[in-house]
Amino acid sequence: MNNLRSSLKPRKRVANPMREYDALPVSLRRWLQEAALPWSTPSAKRAWRNAMKCSGGCEKRAMHHMARLETKSLQKDAPNVWGDHYPEISRAAAR
Repeated sequence: MNNLRSSLKPRKRVANPMREYDALPVSLRRWLQEAALPWSTPSAKRAWRNAMKCSGGCEKRAMHHMARLETKSLQKDAPNVWGDHYPEISRAAAR
């Protein structure tokens, strides 16, 4: 499968993933529902905390920060997953 070429590291879970997901802030859960990547709960939580810190606590700016992180990751993985011929992801999506 092509999606196994991602640079994302597979990890084993020790906790209850649904309980962890339910404990996330509502705004982050809504963002994750539309995310292009399969974020793990711990990595999403860590990125969200950092995004909230960088945005001064503004959820809207934190969501833009998360989108930029995801776009950056997609740009990095696109050639490995879909090949060099795949078009570069628009930088406008990161704004």
